[in-house]
Amino acid sequence: MLLDTSALLLLYEGVDPLQAIEDLLQGRVEFYTLDAVVKELRSLAERVGSRKGRAARLALQHIVSSGAVKTIETGFAGLADEAIVKFASLHKDFIVVTLDEELRRRLKELGVRVLTWWFGRRRFSAG
Repeated sequence: MLLDTSALLLLYEGVDPLQAIEDLLQGRVEFYTLDAVVKELRSLAERVGSRKGRAARLALQHIVSSGAVKTIETGFAGLADEAIVKFASLHKDFIVVTLDEELRRRLKELGVRVLTWWFGRRRFSAG
């Protein structure tokens, strides 16, 4: 599973995305994110007093720093979404986890499998 920023920020909403995915798939899953996503989280974490800043700090502390999610060093420059599109198009064995509707649409057009969180259903499903 390749997690984008929005999936990692779910932790702030009281949702453990890793556990929710493992529950859905009924087993252990290896979780990854890209260096561009970690960079984006660090940038968001600098926003003192903002909701996204607190969410990013929580994601960095509990998910990324703990080693539960491995970071893939891509060296791709630019925005995290662009790095995810580029990486996923080259590595179609990854399933991308995102809440971002535009990113989800772009990935599906490329034939990349996507999981997304449905707040109304309180679970992940194929997006």
